[in-house]
Amino acid sequence: MSTTRQTIRLYWQHTKAHKLLFLAGTIGAVLAVIIQDIVPPFIVAKVFNVLQNTYSSGGHLVFSDLSGYIVAFVAFMLAGVALWRVQVICVWLFEIKVLRDIANRVFDFLQHQGYRFHSNRFGGALVTQTNRFINSYENLMDDFIWNIVTGITAVVSSVIFLLFVSKAYAFILLFITATYLLIIYRRARGQLPYNRKDASRQSEQTATLADAITNINAISTFAAEKHEFKRFTEVSQRKYEASRNLMRYAMKTEIMSHSMTATINIVAVVSGVLAITTFNAPVGVLVLAIAYTQAITGRLWQFGRVIRNINKALGDAADMTEILQLEVEIKDPKQPKELKITDGSIKFDRVKFGYDDAKNGAILSNFSLDIPGGQRVGLVGHSGGGKTTITKLILRLLDIQGGSLGIDGIDIRDVAQTDLRSHVAYVP
Repeated sequence: MSTTRQTIRLYWQHTKAHKLLFLAGTIGAVLAVIIQDIVPPFIVAKVFNVLQNTYSSGGHLVFSDLSGYIVAFVAFMLAGVALWRVQVICVWLFEIKVLRDIANRVFDFLQHQGYRFHSNRFGGALVTQTNRFINSYENLMDDFIWNIVTGITAVVSSVIFLLFVSKAYAFILLFITATYLLIIYRRARGQLPYNRKDASRQSEQTATLADAITNINAISTFAAEKHEFKRFTEVSQRKYEASRNLMRYAMKTEIMSHSMTATINIVAVVSGVLAITTFNAPVGVLVLAIAYTQAITGRLWQFGRVIRNINKALGDAADMTEILQLEVEIKDPKQPKELKITDGSIKFDRVKFGYDDAKNGAILSNFSLDIPGGQRVGLVGHSGGGKTTITKLILRLLDIQGGSLGIDGIDIRDVAQTDLRSHVAYVP
């Protein structure tokens, strides 16, 4: 499964937990667009048709003749305002609940990862990746509800209303819109790797900065400022190059989008004028054609920006998505035993252990050690001999790869990790 699909699947798991608020926000957006953006122009077009028919026949109108249209127009506009307020509240409540759930999930996942996981990663990078994963959901959902849903609603509703006044123009507009969306979608798919590369380079730069700041005293002590500056400038240059490549691709898409939306507006005006002058269509056709076309092109113009935002959000979320697919290195048993300490004896029985990157094979091989309860033991040896490793094995920060390790005759792999560590006093 691609990273993008995994990201969407993870986000959907949290979205469906609050599906009532999600549906209220989504359906509310659909209704609000129809009530406030689609119906009022149709009423205005009707007014223009009445004016045209009346004055072309030599008639006369007073304000009261159009009062019904005015009342309807005002009613729909006010109803739209009220509906938008309710919709915003639903979406806001929904999003902050989901953001809370995502933050809790990532935090719980990270704190249950093993020693090797955190030893092989920068803390600053994990913080950045976590924040991006959380923020990406909010950005994606905002664009989905307030741009994609409203955009689709505007296009479909406009075409349906136009079918009642000019079927030919409605189908022309639908065809141009579909062509536009297809082209921009294909361009967007091509932009995704650029967004992901840019996000990855940003994480790398943040991690390098965090590492340097954390160890700034060591850098100063060993007079390594020039070396560290050179290392950071290499990282920042890679970030600059990734951002530049993204900008170039996005600008080409922007030019295409702008040109096509301008063309659609030109087609709308020309078609409307032709319909009136050639086919004797009412003036309301021109009003609707211009109003709906500008509404659609406005959404289409936003669609290009929405695609960029979606690509960026998915790129930002990719790193943490991949991390969340990792299996927990050290797992608790399904039915853990209770660890009851009596005298605190520790026994290594033919233990085998080695790091993945160990050049000389296992650190411990067929290692046995029996420490009676209450006895003080000191471990002495050269660097890399396994002293710290033994401590981490007792705490089960690392798992043995052969043999057994027990406390008071209970294999530590048979008890929960939190239960084990709560019984061990340890000073890092």
